[in-house]
Amino acid sequence: MMKTTTGSQAENPKSVFKRVVAFRPDPARAAAEDATDNARGAEAERIRDRVAREWVGDDPFERTLAVMRARVPPPPPGFRDRLGRCNRCGRAAEYSLESDAHFCVKCNRWLESRCRDPQCKFCSKRPARPVP
Repeated sequence: MMKTTTGSQAENPKSVFKRVVAFRPDPARAAAEDATDNARGAEAERIRDRVAREWVGDDPFERTLAVMRARVPPPPPGFRDRLGRCNRCGRAAEYSLESDAHFCVKCNRWLESRCRDPQCKFCSKRPARPVP
């Protein structure tokens, strides 16, 4: 059985839509979030490297699956949101196909850190700033 709402509840936008809060830049918060994201990324890379080194076997597919299944720390709160929107200015992120990473045009900075693989075809060619 479906519950109906009274006219005043149906017309009240707070009961229907999520309230949108204006973005307020906070450099200290953004720096702390970036440090947390980078620390989690470095820890995940260390765990994956260790699993790859400890793998015993000849099958490269099984090794790849073992690395992908490695238990890494969960992402910090808001991690996925920070890939889609700059946490310093609030602007929507752009995506670079050449560098395979998100960046902020306004702040002229990458929103993702480089991987630790020196042979990576994307990260090894990535410039220091996304927009020249």
